Amino acid sequence: MSTTGVQNQLVAVIGLLNEIVAAGLDRDAVCELVAQRAMALTEASGAAIELVDGHEMLTHRACGSALSATGMRLPRKSSLSGRCVEMQIPLISDDTENDSQVDKAACQSVGAASLVCVPLFHQDKAIGVLAVVSREKKHFDDGHMGTLSLLASVVGSSMANATTFSQAQHESLHDPLTGLWNRRAYDQQLTLEFQRAKRYGHPLSLALFDLDGFKTLNDTQGHPAGDQALRDVAQVLRKCLRTVDSQFRIGGDEFAILLPETAAAGAKLVVARIQKQVTALGSGMGVTAGLVQAKGFSTHEQAHASADERLYKAKAAKKKSAKKKTAEKKAGR
Repeated sequence: MSTTGVQNQLVAVIGLLNEIVAAGLDRDAVCELVAQRAMALTEASGAAIELVDGHEMLTHRACGSALSATGMRLPRKSSLSGRCVEMQIPLISDDTENDSQVDKAACQSVGAASLVCVPLFHQDKAIGVLAVVSREKKHFDDGHMGTLSLLASVVGSSMANATTFSQAQHESLHDPLTGLWNRRAYDQQLTLEFQRAKRYGHPLSLALFDLDGFKTLNDTQGHPAGDQALRDVAQVLRKCLRTVDSQFRIGGDEFAILLPETAAAGAKLVVARIQKQVTALGSGMGVTAGLVQAKGFSTHEQAHASADERLYKAKAAKKKSAKKKTAEKKAGR
């Protein structure tokens, strides 16, 4: 990039700072504005602010081709943004298709042929990244990296209580026993995924689960055994699902999963795999599920209600079958 180009970008960053101060923008508004300017100043196709959320990276704000990734969560260990946070230095991928450091599915979903991540700092601690993507390979140069580092410092300085915020956000959205997302997170993520599926015409499946035999386990072996069983089920969900899927504990022994880019036929296979794995735990528990595909529903509330109704009917059918078997057994004595 020429000297004139660098000077123009510095002027643009200074102008951004003045705009933020004059408007008194809050943290979220700053994140959105910085993402937009980062995309424009680097002539990229999209940009996002990703924040650390436990062992994952959460796309907090996004624009351009990255907009559809808003709310997406990726494991820190398998994403370039997570590695950027760990190493606390800017990282670049000139060719995401042939780069083992990136999450290829996530890159494909936002059309990222090349990608750059710059760490966001608060009190000398990396709390997230400014990620910018391009549809062109080898799009970003040293001038772009310098500009993005300046923009990243703007976000970091706006997060006066970022560490506290991140901790509080994690606790408010996670179940402390299993580590899964909680009911609040489920409601938020279902809303986002439903809107995304509607907007882009992509399939989305939703399943609700109840644990058969959990009450008996609790009553006969005690609450510590019940707690461990819930943690074991949570681990089954993690193992059976993809990175882009989400798993939640939404009640006592009630769980939910969201399966983006998955039609009903594929979702049935996932549910069957979960049921088999829970039974294999050997705790005497089984799984009853209510499954729906979001297509055909006007709102996410309707989709959830339908899954809940199917779960209720499946449980009722199991109880009826169990009673019939008991009666037949008695009659045969």
